[in-house]
Parts: sequence; C-alpha cells; structure tokens
Amino acid sequence: MCLILRAVAKSKRPSSAIPEKFTMTHYIMLVMLGIVVTGGATAIVAAPLPPMQPVTIEGSISQVQWTPETKIKGRPGFSGSLGIDRSVPAHFRVTLVDFRGLETALAWRINGIMSDSSSNPNADRRHSPPHLILQLNDKDPQTLKPGMRIRVSDYVVSGDEGGTWTRFTKLEVLSRPAKQ
Repeated sequence: MCLILRAVAKSKRPSSAIPEKFTMTHYIMLVMLGIVVTGGATAIVAAPLPPMQPVTIEGSISQVQWTPETKIKGRPGFSGSLGIDRSVPAHFRVTLVDFRGLETALAWRINGIMSDSSSNPNADRRHSPPHLILQLNDKDPQTLKPGMRIRVSDYVVSGDEGGTWTRFTKLEVLSRPAKQ
C-alpha cells in the first residue's frame, strides 16, 4: 500500500490519478490489500453463537430423523472449528409440537439456528412457533419415535462457523404412543 502511494506521489500527475503502467509491485500490493480485506470480512462472519442459558423443554415428537456419526474435514486457513477436522456425534433431529419450557423468542432462535426451512419468515414472532426443532445426541437410532412425549433437561445450543452442537443433561421419555 505504501509503495503504491509512493509511486503516485513521485509521478508528476495529481495524487488522484492512477499510474499508466501497473508494475509487479503495484499488482502485489493490490493482491495483499485484497487478502487483508477478505481476511477481515472472514473474521467478522466467523463468530460463535451468542451464549444460551440451559432450558428444560417438554414436547411431543411429530417427526424424527437419526443421523450416524460423521467426520468433517477442516478447511485450511479458517478460524474456529471450521479450520480443524471434527466429528459430529450421532444425533436425532426432532420436531416437537405442543412444547413448553422456553420463552417464545428463544424458540424462534433455536428454530433459526437449526435451519428450520418450514419456518415462515413473515410469521408473528410474538407467538410461539407451531413446532420446535431440537438436535439430540444419541447413538441408538431406536431411542426416539414419533408420538413419544419427551423432556430434555438443561438443553443448550452453541456453535460457530464450523457447525452447531448441542448438549443436555437428561433425556426422558414421558409417554409412548399407543400400540396399534
């Protein structure tokens, strides 16, 4: 950057003029400036999620999807968990209806973090969403089924640019669906 300014200052043109020929030095300085600007933008975007206080949530499972443990390769040059190899534990993605235990704003926030594609962006956020999406780590794909009523104690969502992770202290099945 200083070299570009010096080159412009030494020329007989006004300081606002661009030199007719770009030398290799000019090119390198522009590339370095681009890297600095891009790196700054990455640092702004690559922030962890704001902290969340643990909550105990109760609700009925309307949908459930289990995913086995997966490995994700880090992306060199990125900060946070995105820059390192990591494992995503086996987990359920659970849709709860008739849920309770958390404030309306937090329910909308969790659904947003969980990338709830069915959530209406124009919905009235003063009222609870019609459902709540939770990620619950569990190795057994048979643990949860639609129709169960569950309680998740001390549920917390956190994460950064590399992903979202959750934790809880206890998962209870309060009732099971009637056998048909």
